[in-house]
Amino acid sequence: MSREILLEPRFEGERFRDHSLPFSLLRDLEALQGIILEIAKSDYKENNPTRQRIPRGFSDQLELHLSTRAGSFVAEVALITDGSLLEGFDPHFQRARAACDRFLASLAHIQEQRQGPPPSLPDTAWPYVEKFGRGLQSDESICMASSKNGDVRLTREIRRQLLRSRPGSKPLSEDVKVLAKVVDVRPRDRVMSIELRDGRVIPCAINAEQVADLRDVRVGDFGARWALIRGIGLFDSSQQLLRVEEADALELLDNTDPIVQIEQLRELPAGWLDGKGVPPSALLLDQIGAWLENHLRGEEPTPRLYPTPEGGVEAEWLIGRLDLSIEFDPNNNTVHWHAMDLDRDTVEEDIVPLHDAENLQALGKKLEAALDADERSASDNQEDENE
Repeated sequence: MSREILLEPRFEGERFRDHSLPFSLLRDLEALQGIILEIAKSDYKENNPTRQRIPRGFSDQLELHLSTRAGSFVAEVALITDGSLLEGFDPHFQRARAACDRFLASLAHIQEQRQGPPPSLPDTAWPYVEKFGRGLQSDESICMASSKNGDVRLTREIRRQLLRSRPGSKPLSEDVKVLAKVVDVRPRDRVMSIELRDGRVIPCAINAEQVADLRDVRVGDFGARWALIRGIGLFDSSQQLLRVEEADALELLDNTDPIVQIEQLRELPAGWLDGKGVPPSALLLDQIGAWLENHLRGEEPTPRLYPTPEGGVEAEWLIGRLDLSIEFDPNNNTVHWHAMDLDRDTVEEDIVPLHDAENLQALGKKLEAALDADERSASDNQEDENE
């Protein structure tokens, strides 16, 4: 049995620092099988114009295997055959190598911003090319070494440019995380309409289980109930979301959910308080939303978020017997922590800079500790009641 490593895609980014890969990205690697196979088929047809069809077992002979080794996350994409020919002479390896080189040449052309169109790929390969790298986030990349093209790096933007180079004008697909209002649900069509932040209403395909989950949404809730959707979205050339063609996960949110409260604060008009209130900026709301998402977990007590007249936001909790408020003040560029122990009648205060990542992280850990202490206390009380 012979084995040759064709590619070693290295996933780089925060999610891969523990040398692991989210399951959602396995389908990106699976797409490599289709890319290489379809290019190899196309090359075979070009080199054998008199053959009417691809030889039987052609696909089986080019079945790829996946293994891993240390790195940010490095996958080894290998071809394993039963052949006994000397290394370098097995035609299966030659076809697979040529297909890899042709694909990497297209990526390198985009990466290096060379003039003219990139090397052509067969039409049948494009559906797989579209799937490869679709799960990458904006700060992530896949790096692949090539003897002919050097290090070739795939990012979200390079992927977009490559897909725009394909024949015809087609929407681009990308993994999306969408927070939107549920406008209506059409169970027979397995489609729901959702309203985006910019007011546009687009369709979202849903499966049978998600149709059942949406039965709890009453007609009177349409336009007011929020949902968090993760799946595959289709975008036009200006990166405007056209529709969600596949919802991998759909979560209905309560109006008390901090994510929903953040969106409601975005809708505040200028002069919201007796003609004088300043609405919080989108930048501040993005920062608060990310901070809360990093430090809130599970079914813990959620805060109530209130706008301040000067354009800030105050988050308030009652965590057991701890009365906690955290004010995000963009005018003074501070975050003010104020915690009152209602049993001991003591107050703890802390002020950190609004844009100091290290101190904000420490403040988040303090919030997590308070929530964990309340959870342990509630668990102890439940055990005492059971006894």
